[in-house]
Amino acid sequence: MEDVAVIKPADGDGPGFYAVFDGHGGVNVARLASTLLHEAVLAAGLARLSGEAGLGPGAMDRARAARAAVIEGYRAADAAILARCGEEGWRDGAAAVTLWTLGGTVVVANVGDARAVLARRPSKGEGSTAAAEAGDGSADTNGVPTDVLVEAPDASPAPADTDVGAADASAAPAVAGTAADTDEEEPARAGATPLALHHAAPHDAHDRGMPGGQRDAGPGSGPPTPTRTTLRALMLTREHRAVLPAERARIERAGGWVGPDGRLLGRIELSRSLGDAAFKRRGMSAAPDVAVFEAGGRDVFLLLGCDGFWG
Repeated sequence: MEDVAVIKPADGDGPGFYAVFDGHGGVNVARLASTLLHEAVLAAGLARLSGEAGLGPGAMDRARAARAAVIEGYRAADAAILARCGEEGWRDGAAAVTLWTLGGTVVVANVGDARAVLARRPSKGEGSTAAAEAGDGSADTNGVPTDVLVEAPDASPAPADTDVGAADASAAPAVAGTAADTDEEEPARAGATPLALHHAAPHDAHDRGMPGGQRDAGPGSGPPTPTRTTLRALMLTREHRAVLPAERARIERAGGWVGPDGRLLGRIELSRSLGDAAFKRRGMSAAPDVAVFEAGGRDVFLLLGCDGFWG
């Protein structure tokens, strides 16, 4: 097992941190990144933002500051990882998908092919010209959350019109966030970490007051049965593969090349990662894509997973 997951709920004024590090060629870099990256991002400025409100005046400036802190934290952590690789002779690397919660603000970043997918309830009248649910502030356009303050390139549904049942969330390998009871880091199974953004809101009048979306059929009708709520799956990350035109161009500018099979130097499909010292001077990058948005009333959970989890 070369995957390492981190679940670190918010503690006091500090941000919550959730991550999946998907190692390849070994687990050394994934393990080291799981201990270094969060602290590097905090030191780069995210810690100063954790006590600030998300919405209102200055929200865009805070979003940009959060993005800059994450990018610098990734750079600093990768520099430390590469130094350790040189000392220890490590040759492995890791893809990463990471998430920070700052109150209602969510910051998602990734390098490589690990993904973050947001499960969101459809707005009232979705599929027609009806407006988004009043007070939510997060209508969708072509599957992309319009409340994303700093958007990851090419965000898109993944897959479109995916049905995620409310009962399915309880079967996920590990749950963290506002609905979690734990206050310590703990591992997740199968390289996936779902973050519960809220408790599920009632789906209709019959569900009100019933936990977990259960329907109350009235006295004498037996135990309540779970109801299924269709959720939209919104991709918040972008895969970084050497075969993609923009990634290939950067690699070639750095003196690297991409083989007919789409692999950097004919050896690795990824074009961004942590570690991978042998490829860093030939176009491999540790610069993440970053998305910053405000969690709305229709956002149910956010799932982080390595490429093997998504299949």
